[in-house]
Amino acid sequence: MKIRYILLIILLLVMVGCNNKLDKEVTLTGKVITREIMVESEAYKVSILNLDEPLVVNGTSVNSVKLNNNEIENNKEVTVRGILEENNDSIIDLKYELDIKNIE
Repeated sequence: MKIRYILLIILLLVMVGCNNKLDKEVTLTGKVITREIMVESEAYKVSILNLDEPLVVNGTSVNSVKLNNNEIENNKEVTVRGILEENNDSIIDLKYELDIKNIE
């Protein structure tokens, strides 16, 4: 009986560990959408990558991420490689941001 519980706990830990992509390099593909957001009379340009396929991070399905590069053409399909981080920017309500290292 104890062995079953131990095996179940190990299995759950492995599953959670496999989904953790934060602070690791990932390659994502999707369409870039550029938005201009007004905050206290100031305009901010924000690039968002709408993913072709959802990404699972910490057990949560993610459909879009903020890009730290606003120079990518709007409505363009791209593949980007970079470090996935939590978004601490209060301008936009997206949980994750990609620190881009390479654009294909």
